[in-house]
Amino acid sequence: MVMAVPALAATYQYVDTSGSLRTMTADNSAQALATAPNIAVHSGVMLVTGSPIVTNTTTTYTGTTYTGTVSGDNEAYGYINTSGNFVTVVAKSPAEAMLASDKATHSGVILVAR
Repeated sequence: MVMAVPALAATYQYVDTSGSLRTMTADNSAQALATAPNIAVHSGVMLVTGSPIVTNTTTTYTGTTYTGTVSGDNEAYGYINTSGNFVTVVAKSPAEAMLASDKATHSGVILVAR
């Protein structure tokens, strides 16, 4: 017997290209950032409700440009790079992730897996 596993949907907000605050539902922040309709170039996404981050000793994460295992005290963070693409980096803290050499000047980082 095969049973469907429900997604951990959460609600996110972002700023669209007209400057309006929009709300959407996605399984995780990486999906929200990648699929937000008309998202502004320098917008990120903000978790409003839900808890999409899975916390385990080891989490396998498949993102837009990163596929790998996050374990121990490492976490995966997403950011916008200088080419305008959403990419991920594994780091021990947001401060360490902010040091990514190709991070766009006005980009922050967002936790996508721990």
